[in-house]
Order: sequence, then structure tokens, then C-alpha cells
Amino acid sequence: MVRTVDTHRRRDCDLLNYFQYDVAAHFHHIQLPTWIRSGNSEPGREVLIAIAAAIITVVGVVFSITILALTLASQQFGPRMMRNFVRDVGNQVTLGVFVATFVFSVLALVRLPSTPTVILCPT
Repeated sequence: MVRTVDTHRRRDCDLLNYFQYDVAAHFHHIQLPTWIRSGNSEPGREVLIAIAAAIITVVGVVFSITILALTLASQQFGPRMMRNFVRDVGNQVTLGVFVATFVFSVLALVRLPSTPTVILCPT
């Protein structure tokens, strides 16, 4: 019985915290981080580059190791393992989400305005 009361209290506190954040955002008491408010596109460019690099690294490592394991296992159990892996909807959705995130990051990078470069010339 005590756990049920604690769970309800915790849930009520979570709802109260969400409500407080909502009120603070409504009255502009919450400020964005400085890397968002900086006024130029360099922080956004850095975030998108980090996302794209991380996603393509994860996809490359995970699917390379998986394909290697399936190739070694299919030598003993037959080639149907590889076909089943490729046809599995869960694997297709996972790969699709990762690739879509990478493509979105790269396309957003292309659309970001470039910051003007200052060329220093001796006078």
C-alpha cells in the first residue's frame, strides 16, 4: 500500500514539474542555451556535423558486425539466415531511420547559411 501512495506522489510531482516548466516557458522565464542564441549558424552546423558523423559511424559498425556474424553463421546453417535478416521489417525500419537521420543532417547542413569568412591581407 505504501508503494502505491509513493508512486502516486511521484507521478503528481512529475506533473507539477511539467506544469511549472510550462508556466515558466509561457512567461519567458526559460532561456535557450547560448549556442542556440549566438546569432550565427556555426553552432548549428557543428551539431549537425556531430549528429551525421555519429549516425553514420553507428550504422557502419553495427551493420558490419551483424553482417559478418551472419556470414559466418550462414556457412554452417545455410544462406537463408542472410535472406531472413535482410527481409526482416524491424531491421529495415532501423536501417531506414538511421539513414534518414543521416540524410536529413546532411541536407540541413547544405541549407544552413555559411558564415562570411574574413580574409586578412597585409597592407
